[in-house]
Amino acid sequence: MAAPRHHPLIPGKLRRRAPAGRAIGAAALVLSAGLAVLYLPGMPAALVWPYEWAIVGAWWLAGAVFLWRLPRVSPGADAEERLIAAVARDRRHQGSAGSDTGG
Repeated sequence: MAAPRHHPLIPGKLRRRAPAGRAIGAAALVLSAGLAVLYLPGMPAALVWPYEWAIVGAWWLAGAVFLWRLPRVSPGADAEERLIAAVARDRRHQGSAGSDTGG
């Protein structure tokens, strides 16, 4: 059984902003870009063209295929449950379509 999303005795939402949320986000963006630059040609940890870049491209393509296969659900507190239900519904639909022998 899933844990409840909220406690009935707590009034209102408990949403709080981090005091340095924007600064942490900006630092994460800058550091991520710096990490990505390390693998560009001419840098100390540069990936070897074309072999290692082909592996990176293959992983990106595989990720994109899996992302595109997910059903679209709108954001919200129950988005995970709706996504799981949509995937289950798609699997049931595919299973029933493949079981017809036409005979």
